[in-house]
Amino acid sequence: MIRTALLFFFSVSILSYRGNAQNSNAKFNSVLWEVSSDTTHSAYLFGTMHLMRKDAFFFPKKIKELLLKSDVLVMELNSEIFDPSIMDLMLLEDGELFDFFSDEQQDSILHFATDNLSISEQLFHANFSKIKPVVISQMFAMISNTKEDSTAQNIKSHEAELNLLAKMDSIPIIGFETAKEQITLFDDLPKEVQTEMVMEQVRGVDNIGEFILLTELYKSQNVDSMYYFIHNSDSYFSDYEEEFLSKRNRSWIQKIKEIVSKQSAFIAVGAGHLGGPNGLIRLLQQEGYRVKPIQL
Repeated sequence: MIRTALLFFFSVSILSYRGNAQNSNAKFNSVLWEVSSDTTHSAYLFGTMHLMRKDAFFFPKKIKELLLKSDVLVMELNSEIFDPSIMDLMLLEDGELFDFFSDEQQDSILHFATDNLSISEQLFHANFSKIKPVVISQMFAMISNTKEDSTAQNIKSHEAELNLLAKMDSIPIIGFETAKEQITLFDDLPKEVQTEMVMEQVRGVDNIGEFILLTELYKSQNVDSMYYFIHNSDSYFSDYEEEFLSKRNRSWIQKIKEIVSKQSAFIAVGAGHLGGPNGLIRLLQQEGYRVKPIQL
């Protein structure tokens, strides 16, 4: 569930959740929205999944058409800007990785690493002892995805696709946040949450099954359902919704207002940021913008 939350926010049982989805407002059934006002340039708001299986990749040509009509592409992070301090941000300032784990958990991590990285326990200690748990968690998740169905090549990303299209058409890219801001979001999480992020991968989450379920929910295009899916989940991230979702959304609204006052924009952020009472759709409406769903 922790990894599920990450896929929506950075960017399970959907069957048990559908009852909530049916009560959502039908007019919120789209992942692509037109944003307008009488005094600003036009904008389009697109809810993404940061990772999606290639055989189910949802990217209608309407998305490309509207991006190419826009003056700028706005995403959570501008991956074109390399931050030379990024490696330092991945390192623990104090202590070591294994300070987060019990002896039994350490043994499990080392077994996972030796089985999947083909390195000795000593080499893992030497190379990864200062790495932050969130980085280890994402590394282990990528290993699992590559193992299952051999699919490093079978994973696609909305952000990567949009980034490529923007570069091909010389459309400037703006990031709401820096790499430092995104990574340091995790630094304030309690130790037990950071520990569980790693152990969830070590225990062998059913990543392929999770991708299929996430894809089904995403393709329903009910952005309120996506929000409440995380809000009502047992994920630790539901306890930190203010930091990971609401606070960031409010910050982005101010940046959106500034951007669209100068130029038209195609805005692409994790789908979990669109719906709910503090989602971008309702926050934009509260600011006086007209927000209309676009059928895909």
